[in-house]
Order: sequence, then structure tokens, then C-alpha cells
Amino acid sequence: MTAECIDSVRQKTVGISYEIILVDNGSTDGSKEFFEQFEGVKYIYSDENLGFGRANNLGAQYASGEYLFLLNSDTLLINNAIKILYDYIRVHKRAGVVGGNLFDKEGNPNTSYKRHLPGLFESVDNMTFNKLGKIRWGINRFFNHTASPLQVGYIQGADFMINRSLFDSLGGFCDEYFMYYEETDLCCRVAQAGYRCYNVPSANICHFDGASFDNQKSVSRFVMLEKSRQIYLRRNVGKFIRYLCNRIHIIGLQLKIRLVKDVRYRELYQTELQIAKTSCKHRSENH
Repeated sequence: MTAECIDSVRQKTVGISYEIILVDNGSTDGSKEFFEQFEGVKYIYSDENLGFGRANNLGAQYASGEYLFLLNSDTLLINNAIKILYDYIRVHKRAGVVGGNLFDKEGNPNTSYKRHLPGLFESVDNMTFNKLGKIRWGINRFFNHTASPLQVGYIQGADFMINRSLFDSLGGFCDEYFMYYEETDLCCRVAQAGYRCYNVPSANICHFDGASFDNQKSVSRFVMLEKSRQIYLRRNVGKFIRYLCNRIHIIGLQLKIRLVKDVRYRELYQTELQIAKTSCKHRSENH
């Protein structure tokens, strides 16, 4: 999958000078031996799994370009997306982060961004099965169906372009996160620095979301999501708002357990609820 991703970059990217840096998070499947012989790639092997943010920070240390483009290994470029994003961020000086439209493996719209940063609105929106987001933004709440760029709250980390100097000035990704919310946290700091995040819909990428997990709905994924959600709220939201967000999050999960008819989803929400309650209790005891 990683080799196919790199091939898609080489096949689709024209009209721009670039280098490919591959960070290997301690793989044991033969990738090390394979990519050490891969021509035209700066291959960096880590003896441990650093997680998403720390691994990208490591890769950025080896980059010589004026801009960084972070690309998940479970993606394929559909068109000349890198050049399209580069042309936009280079011209629009207040654009701190840009990303394209992501599609799933069937070619359907995939989550490419969120229109708002996590907080009370997101908590209430999740509790109401995203009805608030649908009312406010319609079909463009997570995927841009228009032909024009949209200012958004944050860009998905699967495809994430940022000016190198801005990335360095903000200290890169926060190393408190292992996976999830680290790109959201960085976009929050980008906004605080006076820049904006944009989705550029003409840049198209296929994202096999969750391909690094044997099971996209695994308990370990829920644990990481909840842990990272708590880190984000602690770093970026006041104590009272954080308390409200956690209470609304738990109430929302309880509602979903009552209202959702599919037994499989009810079991998943029950697992998520247990994790959320444990995490919130742990946070309250330590803060």
C-alpha cells in the first residue's frame, strides 16, 4: 500500500519540484528491507512507533522544501493534487494549512475536514446525530461539493500542506498525542497565529481510512480517540467548557445507545461510553 501511494505521487505530480520522505514507525513486515532499496526516497526508520505527529515531526527535520505536504500511506493521488494545493497556498498568504477533497475506495465523498474546531458546538452536534452541522452547512459540512475553496476549522491529517516556516514556528505537532487530534491541535494553533485553513476541492485524493487497523471499529482505536480528545480539550478549552463538552459527549452516547436499532452499533457505543466515562473520571481525579 505504501509503495502504491509513492507510485501515485510520482505518476500524478507534475510541474513542481519535490522530494519524498518516508518515515517508518518501527514496521516488522519486511518494509524496512524493501524501502531501504527504494530509489528516490529518503527513508527514515524508527525503532519505535512514534505515532502520527512525532513521526511527521521527524520527517520534517529531513525536509529541504519551502512547504511540507503530509500524506498518509493509505492514500492514492487521483490527480495533480500536490501541485494544485501548492499553487493555492503559495498565492494566498493567509492560508496556513490547505487540503483537498478525500474520497473512499468506492469513490464516495470521505471526511476531508471539519468546519469547526472541537468545542461545545461539536459536542452538541454529535449528540444530535450531526443535525446542527447539516442545518448550518448542508452537504458541505465535511466534504466540499462546490467548485470553490472553503475556509474550514481543520484539515484531515491524511493530506495536509503547510508552510515550512509556519510549521517550525509553531513547534510542529504536539508530541502529547499518539494518534488523532494532533492535526486539529496544530490547526487551532495556526488559527491563533492569524492564519486560516482551507479546503481546495480541485485536489482529489483517495483515502482508505483506517487501513492501518485490522478493524476500524476496534477498541484500541476508541481508546486512542478518547485519550486524544481529552488532551485536545485540556490544551485548548477552558475548564468549564471542557466539563460541559464531556457531559454532553456522555449524554450523546447514552442517547445513541437508546435510539440506535442496529445491535452492532449499540455495542460499539456502549464500549465508547465506558471508555469516555473512565477517561473523564481519570482526568477529574488528576486535575
